Amino acid sequence: MSSISVREEKNSRMLNILISRGERACRIFFYPCLKRVEPDLYQHMRTYVGGVNDGIKDARRQLIGYLLEKDKQGLVKYSKSNKELTPERIQPTNITNKATTSKEQIHKSESNHDAILKAVSSGDLYLLQELLRGLDVNTAHWSIDTLLHLAAEHGKEAIVYFLLRQGAKLNLKDSEGCTALHIAAERGHTAIALALAKAGADIHATNQKPKTPLHLAAQNGHESTVKALVHEEKKSFKNQTTVLHMAAIEDDATLAEVLLRNGALVDTRDGQRKTALYHAVRHGNEKTAAVLLKAGAQVDSVIVDAAFELNRKSLLSLFLPYVHKSMSQNEITSALFKAVQRNLDEVVAALINHGADVNCCNELGYTPMLLAAELGNAEAFKVLVSKKAKLDKRLPNQISGLHLAIQSGSMQIAQ
Repeated sequence: MSSISVREEKNSRMLNILISRGERACRIFFYPCLKRVEPDLYQHMRTYVGGVNDGIKDARRQLIGYLLEKDKQGLVKYSKSNKELTPERIQPTNITNKATTSKEQIHKSESNHDAILKAVSSGDLYLLQELLRGLDVNTAHWSIDTLLHLAAEHGKEAIVYFLLRQGAKLNLKDSEGCTALHIAAERGHTAIALALAKAGADIHATNQKPKTPLHLAAQNGHESTVKALVHEEKKSFKNQTTVLHMAAIEDDATLAEVLLRNGALVDTRDGQRKTALYHAVRHGNEKTAAVLLKAGAQVDSVIVDAAFELNRKSLLSLFLPYVHKSMSQNEITSALFKAVQRNLDEVVAALINHGADVNCCNELGYTPMLLAAELGNAEAFKVLVSKKAKLDKRLPNQISGLHLAIQSGSMQIAQ
């Protein structure tokens, strides 16, 4: 046994030296150089390493064992001297017990899987191609992660392309609900993320958080990855919900800023023809709405109506300075009547300041002042008066504002 220990130490030192020189040096040294110069030593080493690889899961010997397998001559039959070189604890046995055979098969399977994982994580494409012969790339990993997840995690671009060519499934999820694209985006592996997206990986897939790959890339400051995925999203997801829409719904103003900074279209519309600003307003998300407005989002009557539904002065006041840029005069007039109806005095003032006609009439002949009087909305009425609303205006049936105020019981307006 002492002699075995000495031999193991010598072989370990030799293997360490070879491996430090790289895979190519190992291949050339063992095959064909060693075989041609010292054929006996070559066969002894082949037999020894083959035995060690089966019995000892030692990463230092995996590469050499594999390289020796490249010899097309096949394993030499054990001679007396060969058997002596094989460590006693892993010598072949003639026992045919089924349980023992099953254990050996499990050890071999475990060793093969370990080698596959190491090949993927280290980026050893040549070795991986050999180890995966006859195996399904989608089930070759025993854990919940797939080989594609592992390659994406370690940033091994060549391995990713190889797995894609071998039919790796793009949208399989790990225990946290992440696809390989999530992993690549989270770690900022832009080339891999783009390759996965172009191959058909779902950019909008969510994990258990729930977050998309773009969420993760933005959260971790990987703006080059964000830019690449935003560009791919623009090409592939027209008239569909985008991550910018999601950010607006979630009131994730930071994400919205990152997306817009990296090329997201501020007024892109989803399947219902709604913009991100609409969703921000509809959900009362003022922070994200402010970001979108600053980026040039258009304000239209649909968005104004959504804001009025919430009846929030702060939200309405947020985008009123932008109405004259994108709304027609009729739309602004309509908004003024809605503000009077809801007694939103600040909104009434803002609309008039931005071009609404204080003495305009609707289709029923009401002016904003007459409507405020009829409804008894004193706050709105005061603003209208301060903005030079004409108090002598009458309805088509000649009813005045005073009559309407008395009918509504608003003595404050009547006075």
